[in-house]
Amino acid sequence: MAFAKALGGAIVIAGASREAGDAVGAGLQYVGATIVFVSAILILAADDNASKLLAKARIALDRAKEQESEFENQARHFAEVENLYETELARLSHFQAARDLVRALFEDVALDGASDETEVIRRMLLQSRRQLFLAHGFEMSDYYTICVYERVVNPATSKAELHCRAHIRAIDCALTDARVWKEGIGAPGVALARRAEVIVSDLLSPDVASLYGPPEKKQNDDERYRSVVAEPIILDGGEPWGVLVSSSSKKDHFSPQARSYVDVTESLAGMIALAIKLTRAKRAAPKIVAAQ
Repeated sequence: MAFAKALGGAIVIAGASREAGDAVGAGLQYVGATIVFVSAILILAADDNASKLLAKARIALDRAKEQESEFENQARHFAEVENLYETELARLSHFQAARDLVRALFEDVALDGASDETEVIRRMLLQSRRQLFLAHGFEMSDYYTICVYERVVNPATSKAELHCRAHIRAIDCALTDARVWKEGIGAPGVALARRAEVIVSDLLSPDVASLYGPPEKKQNDDERYRSVVAEPIILDGGEPWGVLVSSSSKKDHFSPQARSYVDVTESLAGMIALAIKLTRAKRAAPKIVAAQ
């Protein structure tokens, strides 16, 4: 637009000079046209520079917005990592407290010569109940269980079953009311059959319900049992004594992708195996002395 106006001015001056018809007019025509043309070029250049500066300013503004968004994402990520760190630190602290209590129980077993391994396991769970509750990340509003099952061969069928010997639950019940799991049935039975850990993130998923869920559902099962981990309790020689099972009413509370709470159950299974071996060794010690 500025260039068009300047060019129009040059034409007007040129026309006026022609009407004058003298040498001075011709000179004015040349000088005036040159000045206007040069001015037009300068204006055009200035407009072009302004457009470039505006474009650069827009790019800089977009970049600033991107950096601001990136900073906000980093701040959120940092907050999440910090929260995860604090949660993990608290979990480890609670589990360490549970291990200290269990260690004290081991010392008692060594001193008093307790010979009933299932009673020792019950004492382990009861004495460290609060610490295990916190270390597993359970909350007061959750339905949860931590159950120790012993492998027993049913004389009528000659097949292995799992019978509950000790437990802590959100809703207490008698040990005799706890389910009996057949080998290969449900998460506990599969862990026993495979001699390996079983983790189910969502028992309501159609893909796993038929394999890892109970053969016969009780009232409120879907509400109370959503995710589960089953750890075989292995003694020397690789033969399983039984299975430790932890469950939560929350989906993905136990998950292969986030093993924090799974690791607590796995470690607890190892401590239970150690308690059984210690109890059996203590029980066998008098016999060894007598034989000598």
